Amino acid sequence: MTRESRGRARRNEPRRQAQRRTGWKRVFPAVIVLVLLLAGGRALMSLRHGPRAVAPPAARDPAAGMSTIEAAGNAARLYRANRAYESLPYYRRVAPEMPPGRLDFGLEFATALQTASLGARIQSEERVRLMRECLDELARVEGAARQPRERARSIVARAFFLRVWGFPVDAAAELQRALATDPSYPGLAATARLMEKSVREPTLPLNALEGPSLTY
Repeated sequence: MTRESRGRARRNEPRRQAQRRTGWKRVFPAVIVLVLLLAGGRALMSLRHGPRAVAPPAARDPAAGMSTIEAAGNAARLYRANRAYESLPYYRRVAPEMPPGRLDFGLEFATALQTASLGARIQSEERVRLMRECLDELARVEGAARQPRERARSIVARAFFLRVWGFPVDAAAELQRALATDPSYPGLAATARLMEKSVREPTLPLNALEGPSLTY
C-alpha cells in the first residue's frame, strides 16, 4: 500500500466507525422487537392452551401387599362398622382368591358395593361406577352358581338393589326371573306380586304392600 493510500485510509477510519455505530443502532431495535415478538408468541400460546395439566397422583391401595386373610378381616370389620366404602379395597383384594362358587362372599361383596353406592358423599360418576361393579359381581355369582336356589338368591339380591336404586320395573322383572329359576323359594311368589302391585299403583300406602319377609 502506498503512502497516499495509507493516509486516505486513516482519514476515512472515523467515518467507517461512525457508520458501524449507526448501523448497530438501526439493528439493535429490530433485535429487541424480534425477541419481544417471540416471547409474546410463547405467552399467547400458553394462554390459548392453558397451563399444562398435571395428572393427580394415583391413590394408594390400602390393601396392597396384604394377605388374603388379613384383607378379608379388614373388609368384614369395616363393613360391619358401617364403613362400606372403605371396605371395598379389601373386598377387591380378596375377590380374585375366592373360588367362583363362594356364594356367601359374592353376595357380601355385592352388598358392600350397593351400600357404598348410597353414600352421601359419593359423586354421581362414582355412584354409577359402584352400581355397575355391583351388578357385575352379581352376574359373576349367578354364572358360577350350581344350584337353582343359589342362582335365585343372586337374582333376588339384584332385584332388591334395583328397587333401592329407583328401578322398580326392573326389580319386579328380576323377581319374576328368580321365581322362574326356583319356584320353591320361600316367600318369593308373594313378594313378586307385591312388587308388581307397587309398580301398577305407586301411590299405595306402605302398609298395603306388607308381605312376607324375603331375604337373599
